[in-house]
Amino acid sequence: MTRKKEPTKSPKQIKANKTLNHSIQNTGSLGRFVELFTYKARKRGKRVIRSDESYTTQTCAKCGKRGNRKLSER
Repeated sequence: MTRKKEPTKSPKQIKANKTLNHSIQNTGSLGRFVELFTYKARKRGKRVIRSDESYTTQTCAKCGKRGNRKLSER
């Protein structure tokens, strides 16, 4: 018995899945952890800064310039 090859996905489908995966992560256990962490920090008078997770591995921490980097440089 052979397995059928799955059809290739279009870039739109890949982008939609990536967005969906991020939103699921942020509402699941990771999202609850962030909520609890933020609550506890504010209760103690601390500030929590959330950053956008887009392009975090491609952005330079020193100058903020964004570009493709090798895996060894990230």
